Amino acid sequence: MDAPHLVPPTAVRGGGAFARDSAAIPWVEAGRKGLKLKMVYGDREEGRFLGLVGFDPMVKTGLHQHLGVASSLFLAGSLDDYQGPFRGGFGINLAGATHDAISWEGCVLASRLEAPVIYPEETPAELDLHHGSLRGALVNPRPEDPPDLNIPFSTLVAMPTLLPGVTRRMVFDYAGTGTDRRMVMLSFLPGGAVPAFETRDRLDLFVVAGDLVAEPVAGTAARAEGGGFVVVEPGARVSLRSAYGAQVVVWSEAAVMPLHQPMGDPFGF
Repeated sequence: MDAPHLVPPTAVRGGGAFARDSAAIPWVEAGRKGLKLKMVYGDREEGRFLGLVGFDPMVKTGLHQHLGVASSLFLAGSLDDYQGPFRGGFGINLAGATHDAISWEGCVLASRLEAPVIYPEETPAELDLHHGSLRGALVNPRPEDPPDLNIPFSTLVAMPTLLPGVTRRMVFDYAGTGTDRRMVMLSFLPGGAVPAFETRDRLDLFVVAGDLVAEPVAGTAARAEGGGFVVVEPGARVSLRSAYGAQVVVWSEAAVMPLHQPMGDPFGF
């Protein structure tokens, strides 16, 4: 089967799901000295990206404006912009968010971009951080909106699901963005599982800690441990399970369809 649009041809695939261990992905320079990426997938035309972003101490992003949602989980360190410092938890940038962020101590983020980013016309091309960057005028239609939605872990309430051993924390429900998507954190107890379902659109997962298996109805299982990513393609039929427990960040672009039993949407639709 040919590689899908967003996935590099070298991806390990099978049955509509693949996994990448971030430890095995090399860091590549992202333009500015001291900025680097570990890319799971990327599409320059659509401005899409999934992977890790690393900052050395005292490195800046450069002034830029987001044209769509960008979301990050802080794995280490901190960032500052004109709204103030942020450490730990999640950061969300909405369309129109315009800022220049600096990391005084360095940081590592698990990040997902869903649209291009604009830099000022005069920014040299070699100074791009964001995958698929554009050049143009930065016109923020709502400058009173904060450049970031900062979501600490302490504000996320664990809610039961209809699935034994699986709880969900809603991180971001995309309200007001013009898209109907979800970003959640799922907690799996040892042996916890999401029974087989069919995806209507892309499903991206980052395993913060523990183990996760995406098991296609037909095909090769995608296995990931802490620091690993799993991508499930549109139209795939898979189940999810953890043998020893896991914390997993999930980006779901549409409600999924259970295949064999009623279970509600596990990703918060």
